Amino acid sequence: MEVDVPRARALVAWQVELLGAYRWLADARLARVHVDGIWERLPASWRSALDGTRLAELACLSCAAADPPPRTWPLSLLAFVAACRAASPSRVPAPTALTAPLGAPPGIPRALRYGVRPKKAHEVAVLAPLVARLATELGGSAPLLVVDVGAGQGHLSALVAHAHGLQCVALDGDGALVHAGRQREHTKQRMLARAARREAGARAGTGRVELGECLLEPGVDPAVFHAAVAAASGGERECVLVGLHTCGDLAPTCLRLAKNSARVRAIICIGCCYHRCSDDGGRADGARDAPGGACEACACLLYTSPSPRDGLL
Repeated sequence: MEVDVPRARALVAWQVELLGAYRWLADARLARVHVDGIWERLPASWRSALDGTRLAELACLSCAAADPPPRTWPLSLLAFVAACRAASPSRVPAPTALTAPLGAPPGIPRALRYGVRPKKAHEVAVLAPLVARLATELGGSAPLLVVDVGAGQGHLSALVAHAHGLQCVALDGDGALVHAGRQREHTKQRMLARAARREAGARAGTGRVELGECLLEPGVDPAVFHAAVAAASGGERECVLVGLHTCGDLAPTCLRLAKNSARVRAIICIGCCYHRCSDDGGRADGARDAPGGACEACACLLYTSPSPRDGLL
C-alpha cells in the first residue's frame, strides 16, 4: 500500500494543532479529572450536558451513530468531537499482511523464525518489507543503514538483514538481551548456511546484523547515539531509524533524534506503553515541546524526507 506523503504530513500538522489547543484535556487522567480541576475547565455548556450522561449516550456521541442522538449536545462539543474524529487515522484495515492470520508468512525461512513468538513474528514480517523499501529507495545504489532501537534480541533486524540483504544495527539498553540476541544471531546464521547447502535455491543471509548496548535516555545527545551506531557498524552512515514497540519516553526520544540529526533520513516509530511516558514527554530540561515538537508528534508512525534536512519534524 502506497503512502500518500502530502496527506500524511497534513494529517500530522492537524493532529499537532489540535493537541496543542487541547493538551490540558488530552493529558488528563480519568481518575484525577476532579482532583486536577479538569472538570471545572470544561465549558459550562459541556458540563451541563455531560453531567449524568449514560454510557450508551456517550457512545452515540463518540461513534457518530446514524440514529438520532438521545439528547441535544452543545454545538461546540459536537464540533470538538468532529475535529477529533477528522484528525484520527483511518481504522479501516488495509488488505495487506496486517489482516493475515497471526504468525510469520510461510515464505520466511525457518531460521528467521527461530525463537520468535507468533505475535512478534507477525509484526516483524509486516514491518520488515517497509523498512527495506525505505532504506533502498532513499539510499539508491547504496541502501541506507537500518538502526533498530529498543531492539531486544534483534528479531526485526535479523529479518531485514537476512531476507532483504541490508546492513542493520540493533541497539538495546539491556545488556542481557543484547548478549542473548548475539547468540541467537549466530544460531540463525548457522541455520541459514545449512539450509543453503541442503536446499537448491536457498540462500544464506546476505545482510548483516550487529547488536550493541546503548541506553537511549530522554535528552540523549545525538552524538552519543551516532557513536554507538558507528561502533557497531564500523563507520558513520546515513540511516533509517526504526522503533517497534518504543516503550514510554523512548518514542519521543527517537523522534527528537530524527529531528536533530542530519544522518537520520527516515523514521518509523511504533510506540507502546504510553502510560509510562513522563508528563514532560521525557525532556531532560523538564520543559514541554513547542507545537510541532517531538513530544506532540508521538502519533506520527512514519515520516520520510527526500533530503536529510527537508522538513523533518
